[in-house]
Amino acid sequence: MKKRLGELLLEKRLIDVDQLTAALAHQRQWGIRLGAALVANGFIAEGTLMQVLSDTLGLPMVDLAK
Repeated sequence: MKKRLGELLLEKRLIDVDQLTAALAHQRQWGIRLGAALVANGFIAEGTLMQVLSDTLGLPMVDLAK
């Protein structure tokens, strides 16, 4: 069974329950993805989020600027 992003970040202790709750409310209000809501609220750095997604999906991270 695949875990949801919020569960993964909680398990890795990168966010706490209050931050997840606030980001989910932000997500519902603005109709954006959870990761974007977490970054927008300053709860997690975009690079950290990308690394977690990369590791979880087994895909390499690509820096398009390079």
